[in-house]
Amino acid sequence: MFSLRKTLYTTILLMAAILSVVVLLGARQYLLTGRYQAVIEQSEKLVFRFATLKERITEALLENRYDLMAAITLEAETMNGDLVRVLESGRIPGAYELTFLDQLDLPGIIMLLKKMGARPNQETAGQLNAKVRLIGDQLMRFDRIVASQAKVVLVEFQSVVIGGLAMVLCLCTFLVLLWYRQVILPLLGLVARCKTKEFGRDILEHDAKACNDLVELTQAVNGLIVAHDRQAKAAAHRDHLLAAVTAAGEGIRQARSCEELNQSLCRALMQDSDHALVWIGQATAGDDTLIPVAVDGSTTMDQHECEVCLDLLLAQVRASGREKDPSHLAMAQGGPVIARDLLAGTPRGLLKNTPFAAGPVHGAALSMRWRDEVFGVLTIYALADDSFQATDMEILRNLVDEAALACHALQVRDMKVTEEGDFNALTVRICGLAAMGELAAGVAHEVRNLVNGIINYAQVLFDELAPTGGPQADLLRKVMDEGERIGDVLRQLLFLSRGKRPTLSRLPMAHVVQGVYALVERQLKNDGIIATISLASALPSVDVDLEYMQLVFLCIFNNARQALNARYPGQDKQKRLTITGEVVFSEGRSWLRTSITDWGGGINASVLPLVFDPLYSTKPPGEGTGLGLTISKMLVEDHGGQIKIESVVGDHTTVSIALPVTEAG
Repeated sequence: MFSLRKTLYTTILLMAAILSVVVLLGARQYLLTGRYQAVIEQSEKLVFRFATLKERITEALLENRYDLMAAITLEAETMNGDLVRVLESGRIPGAYELTFLDQLDLPGIIMLLKKMGARPNQETAGQLNAKVRLIGDQLMRFDRIVASQAKVVLVEFQSVVIGGLAMVLCLCTFLVLLWYRQVILPLLGLVARCKTKEFGRDILEHDAKACNDLVELTQAVNGLIVAHDRQAKAAAHRDHLLAAVTAAGEGIRQARSCEELNQSLCRALMQDSDHALVWIGQATAGDDTLIPVAVDGSTTMDQHECEVCLDLLLAQVRASGREKDPSHLAMAQGGPVIARDLLAGTPRGLLKNTPFAAGPVHGAALSMRWRDEVFGVLTIYALADDSFQATDMEILRNLVDEAALACHALQVRDMKVTEEGDFNALTVRICGLAAMGELAAGVAHEVRNLVNGIINYAQVLFDELAPTGGPQADLLRKVMDEGERIGDVLRQLLFLSRGKRPTLSRLPMAHVVQGVYALVERQLKNDGIIATISLASALPSVDVDLEYMQLVFLCIFNNARQALNARYPGQDKQKRLTITGEVVFSEGRSWLRTSITDWGGGINASVLPLVFDPLYSTKPPGEGTGLGLTISKMLVEDHGGQIKIESVVGDHTTVSIALPVTEAG
């Protein structure tokens, strides 16, 4: 292959050179023609003048007019000078100049004319006459030579011009043929191949002699058409994806639950013909293993084939490791993840009669995340190598963000409905508890009166039997002791049932805790709970409302008892409850911190921040109001204190109440 451009430039330059030479020769010939014409005219004049001179010489000799010889001699000298100038003009070939000078012997005639003018005689006259006739013939031949020489030069020029024009015509013909062979025919072939979409490679194979410029043109056309096809294909692919995303958005807006949303999302994305399988997975509690909650491959396979393919894909992930699994990577990283040729090395026999048997499988995974809450991972499998381009992933990213926000909104709606129902039930329960509290206060008052009567009767009998002693006196003392104990319990119950404004008193924390412990001690022992109270008498007293602070500790004791019974239904040496106290220095002041620790299994870290929220409870329905810790926190903070919970799942839970220590006023 060669460059058509260089060939054209070379040929054009050659034609220009030839035409320039022809033009220069034409200009030169034009000048020569003018000069030859002048010489011919001069030679004709010389012939005519010599003929005139010859007649005058002949006439003078015949008439013996020798007196005219002087004038004739002068004219002959003038003519001789003109002849010399003609010969010296260069129009006569050099080979003829000396011959002409020798043959055109005008000086000899001039000498004879001078002799005849000085001494006329017949011999000189004969010589002169013979010389004149000879020179006349030579002048005629001189004129013919000059004319012939001019004709020869003109003919040579015409030959050169004709030859140059012939060369130019040949070059033009060559250019036309070259243009037709190297440009026209390949262009016609290019047009035909473009119509049949056989592009530049065919030009290179079938037209191997085509010029480099045409090959470059073919490659450029090929590139343009390929780029156009690629853009058209990308536009069609994007249209399909946008249609699927639009359908998915409509499904998201119409979904009534997260489960329905997931199913509609998978089904809508399968409307894109490039997608072979779509599924959504959610992590199990306490683990990051993804469990499929929605899967769809309805446009490419039936439900059984869809499940088989998904099981195979998940098995392949487990075999290759999670670091190559786009779904787990997307859940861990939070951003889109693309993986190419997921089933490389997997036997294709397992994928028979499924779309995945045709070639490599590519996957894209996107985390359905709203703020810090993950609702699942959307995973899409496709077969096309150009799937999941940057623009596609941006569209899918916006879709999963919309889906995550919709899931969050659905959960908030369900939570509000649940809370509204719980609130109504709680209102009824509170009203019932209020009525029961009033009834319990009345019953406690009546029972207290009866107990006082029993104690009085026992005291009378004891006074009568005390002097004699014996087992009856001991039994009566035990009756009185137990009666006093019943009285203490009823007195605490009456305190807790009454509503009153807080009244602060400086009391030892042991007194507060022991008062509450007296209420729950029998229950703790019956449940087999080993309670240990370590409150030193040296601990400083604090300003508290006795009844309200006892209500706080009563709530904490009840929660600890329920947690221990849930973990250890029977007797167990680990079924322990400890109460300790210490003075700590924090925030520039001293605090009395009382800690209640139970080994009931702990609280999950995800639940721990919610335990003080109103109406939140981890207990089964009917076993808790969700207000105990909320009220406890409010009461402790009303005392200027702090309440905190520290827990280790599977081990223990510690509730710490810190109250400020003030100097006695």
